[in-house]
Amino acid sequence: MNLLVAAMLDLLLLIPSPEANEKYTRNFPPYYYVCDNKQTLVSRVEYEDQLGTGELLSVYPYPIDERQQVLWITKGRQYIVVDGQEHDCKSLGSPSWLVPHPAALKEYSQRFKASHYRCEGDHKVVLRRTDFYSSGYYHGVMHVDDREQVGMYYTRGTSGSFNGRQLHPSHIGAGSSLDWGVRLDDDNKRTLKWFLTVDGETHECNRLE
Repeated sequence: MNLLVAAMLDLLLLIPSPEANEKYTRNFPPYYYVCDNKQTLVSRVEYEDQLGTGELLSVYPYPIDERQQVLWITKGRQYIVVDGQEHDCKSLGSPSWLVPHPAALKEYSQRFKASHYRCEGDHKVVLRRTDFYSSGYYHGVMHVDDREQVGMYYTRGTSGSFNGRQLHPSHIGAGSSLDWGVRLDDDNKRTLKWFLTVDGETHECNRLE
């Protein structure tokens, strides 16, 4: 048994449950790496063994128990091994508002149910919230007519937003956002309403069942 196999067997004993990893990623910002095989990785667990320091990572944005990698760190070099080939990786750090791999998120989002909205100005909205969650926000994908964008989904109680103004106060007017919350209707009754902002203009929406 070589050292690499032995290290991997030791690592299997150190991998926590998916629930523990979910708790870990909810409590701490993600730490991203991009590798030269075009994978983006999300740091999960640090460990040490006879080969040095390593990290268990999931392939963004998939769960760690579905797609995972080990990042090897030796003499300042960071790399992963895929099908026997080594691929160098570099850190992207832990930026708060970054969707590190939009194409991967768009593909992953297809497994989640879409919410549909029809808005003033004849706008049609399709929003998919994924289960990738960190530091209070889900990553998601929204279509507005023929536009597609990735971003952050936030909700608390009966209010929330996708790429809303509270997320990007310095970028109002750029791109699209969807906000929702309880408002008073024409009969002075509290009701949940949705608002689409496109290029700085706001349109009231109805959610379609």
